[in-house]
Amino acid sequence: MDSHTFDALLEEIAARVAEKIKLPPAEPQGLLDTDGVARFLKVSRETVTRTLVRRHGLPHTRIGREFRFDPDAVMAWARARGRVL
Repeated sequence: MDSHTFDALLEEIAARVAEKIKLPPAEPQGLLDTDGVARFLKVSRETVTRTLVRRHGLPHTRIGREFRFDPDAVMAWARARGRVL
């Protein structure tokens, strides 16, 4: 077995093990979750996901099914819309 095949096999095994034990995805440091943004903007979690992200272009990254937000990008977005002093 060559090293490329071995590496591919190891990656497949690691993916299957992670799936079986339901490891949470690694989260980049410093990002806010939906609840954190909702608290910051003083709106509900649903407003963040249903309105601000989908209709008003709140900058975000998706990790799996979850949204993550760069605090600086959220601040700039909010200031541009007059939501933060």
